Amino acid sequence: MVGTVLLCSCFLLDDIFIDMLSFFKKLKPNKIKDKELKKIVEHDEKRIAIIMANWHEDEVIERMVSGNISKIKYKNYQFILGVYPNDTATLQAAQRLEKKFKNVTVVINNLNGPTTKGQMLNLIVTFLHNFNKSDAGPKYEMIMMQDSEDIIHPYALKLVNYRADLYDFIQIPVFSLLTPLKKLTAGVYIDEFIESHTKDLLVREFYKAGIPSAGVGTAMRWEAVEKVMSFQDGSFLNEKTLTEDYHLGLTCHDLGMRSHFSCDYFLDPENDDQHEYIATREFFPQKFRQSVRQKTRWAMGISLQGFEQRMWTSQHFFETYFLWRDRKGLVSAPLFTSALAFTIYFLTSYFVNGNWPQLDYSPYNFALEILMWANLIFSLFRIVQRCVLVNKVYGLAVASLVPVRWVLSNFINTFSTYNAIYKWSKAKLSGQAPVWAKTEHAIPEGFGEDSTNGQAGGGS
Repeated sequence: MVGTVLLCSCFLLDDIFIDMLSFFKKLKPNKIKDKELKKIVEHDEKRIAIIMANWHEDEVIERMVSGNISKIKYKNYQFILGVYPNDTATLQAAQRLEKKFKNVTVVINNLNGPTTKGQMLNLIVTFLHNFNKSDAGPKYEMIMMQDSEDIIHPYALKLVNYRADLYDFIQIPVFSLLTPLKKLTAGVYIDEFIESHTKDLLVREFYKAGIPSAGVGTAMRWEAVEKVMSFQDGSFLNEKTLTEDYHLGLTCHDLGMRSHFSCDYFLDPENDDQHEYIATREFFPQKFRQSVRQKTRWAMGISLQGFEQRMWTSQHFFETYFLWRDRKGLVSAPLFTSALAFTIYFLTSYFVNGNWPQLDYSPYNFALEILMWANLIFSLFRIVQRCVLVNKVYGLAVASLVPVRWVLSNFINTFSTYNAIYKWSKAKLSGQAPVWAKTEHAIPEGFGEDSTNGQAGGGS
């Protein structure tokens, strides 16, 4: 029990350390003033390819593309949709989009699906590479990675186009779309992404550690794409990991690229109190099992395969420190299990016997009690600061349930970690690579249904 309490203290101090760095360095989302917003909007447009891998997305892909095309305030871009020959419904939906819009191109995989998201995106990037080498049309100057359930902010392409004058790799925030308060599992993603994408990644960038790609809302200059392909023997993404996006961001950092986490907002002209974040928004899993399935993949790719493939490759303190933070879930899971077991034991003893159990080693009782109180205070501090962050984006009603979702998130993350360890170990024993498990996708009701007119764009 002493070990559990001490480790809990260390983990809480680790999180509070990030909180303090953020507070004392005054790291917060950047407010875009009217003058800068005008520059962003009027900046010369680079040609951007929005690349998407699709497998059984026939129910959402047409509405996603149509809805985004009707809202994106950018002209010089092309949707590149990767589909499989044996996924007939998605293939037909993509081909309908290609006929409907000039700025939609379909790339058909030479393999039957599903392979992996990394393999499909590599195929698309190879297609773009060959296109840029040919004389078929205007060359692509940037790529942006998105998924088939994403709601792209109208100014997202404008922002990355502007930032690309200074940076090779740009990641914009990813926020969950608002869901009913009773859907607590979906709310867990609200809390975690808000804390990560309005605070943690700002600290990570400030201390020059690698910025992981979120897989969506990730933009890169074409020169950077070519540099990564040259480094990885022609492959843009590492197909040997389940989190190819996470590894992409760290690889770009390893190659000395200028990386930037662009967390920006502007004030709503009709309501100065409303912050309009330029972020990708999407629905995340709303059921416990679906969430565990998705987070199992994240834990396998980031923690287990990340350690296996990258080890501790950096000599830079903060780079190594953030690698530790990426992987600490492997320790957090058994720690949470142990803490939960002791909590149940203490509460059961109190309700059965009417008092708390006495510890055998009385000389340590006082110190242990102080640590327990410190852990409680630290935990409350962490919950309050997360409430504050969530309130800034989603409002007080959503923020009020952060304490409840805090408990639920611990259970989800613990189950996911154990499941990841089991599947990773099973794959090692069998000699077969872990299989990518796709989650179901959904987009807001009505989105894209009224979009009937295509936007002019350079066909490829």
